[in-house]
Amino acid sequence: MVATLLPPNGTPLLRAFEQAAAYEPHVEAGLGLVPGVKGRGLPAFLQFLLWEYGLIELAPHLDNPYVLIEEGRPWQIERDTFAAIARGIGWVGAPGMIVEAPGRRAWWNNFQLYLGALPANDAPMLQRIDRVTRLGKPFRSDFRRGVWNFDAPALEAGWTRLGSSMLADDSGVRVEAGGPKWSFRRDHDNSYLLTESEGVALGNWVEPVEGDVPWSEMDFPWSTAFAPWASDVATIRRSVMASWFVGRSAHVRLRDAAGDVIGYRRASACRTVKAAGGGAYSVAGLAYAPAPDGGAFLIRATIDAGNGAGGIAETADVLIGGEIDDSIPPGRLWLEPGQLTGGVPIAPLAKTIPLRAAVRERLTFLVRF
Repeated sequence: MVATLLPPNGTPLLRAFEQAAAYEPHVEAGLGLVPGVKGRGLPAFLQFLLWEYGLIELAPHLDNPYVLIEEGRPWQIERDTFAAIARGIGWVGAPGMIVEAPGRRAWWNNFQLYLGALPANDAPMLQRIDRVTRLGKPFRSDFRRGVWNFDAPALEAGWTRLGSSMLADDSGVRVEAGGPKWSFRRDHDNSYLLTESEGVALGNWVEPVEGDVPWSEMDFPWSTAFAPWASDVATIRRSVMASWFVGRSAHVRLRDAAGDVIGYRRASACRTVKAAGGGAYSVAGLAYAPAPDGGAFLIRATIDAGNGAGGIAETADVLIGGEIDDSIPPGRLWLEPGQLTGGVPIAPLAKTIPLRAAVRERLTFLVRF
């Protein structure tokens, strides 16, 4: 019962209306808090505030939607500009650089994101980057590709036959129909000293010796004698053993924690190499260049995005030789378990490599002697 403001001659009907419309004294304290409720971060009010600020579309793509209360309103002002994209991809933990297509291209209104780091996962991270970018981008612009550590751009061939060939496309794969391309690559290096047991199994082992080797004891073919006459015996030994690998088939084999094979990838580069500043290949921070008299042998293979996706490789090594199943078409790069038999494994690399649908894995093995 609250105090009445009606005069003594107020009718019962007026008194009933007064009591129905009145509020208890303790409600008054709560009314004083209403003007500042938006700044209190109350969970019960969050969705309503995001809707009021026009930010509800962004909320599903952020781990912490509270950041939108503080920074979302500036995003609304920047929306339809590249500044909004830069702010948005920072929220999802994928900051990067925006690169627009040259004005001379037919698809002049597309842009790419060059990310500063590899996204932690394909799902839901790539979808978040895509959605946040699409919500903030200018209406006229198209998000075409996301790039990290691997960028093979399209060849500009104009109105020639090359303009509609594979060279006119750039690197990357799509994980969603109609979505942008993602062009990512991780690099894994293994500088490895060939063991005697591996060399004997291959049939490519020369015992280390000290001093000079008489010409009468050099029983290797002259076609492989690339080492200069003045070279010491250790240099000649390395050169001879490295040249033995030339022309032999090599596949990189991936195995999981249980030792089961995930798949095989044919090597794309097999070269005798030697250390050289500015060389074409880099292994463990050192540069190497192809050389006929090189004292090391380089083997490189790139696991395409999607090969073995979902598997986790714990060991990678190189298989020299081996027989490919007769049912496999010539030139196939990725082989499933059981499609390659035999071969001699060398240069094991113990490393956890999660195989993903949008990430290439490039493995480089430098075999030393």
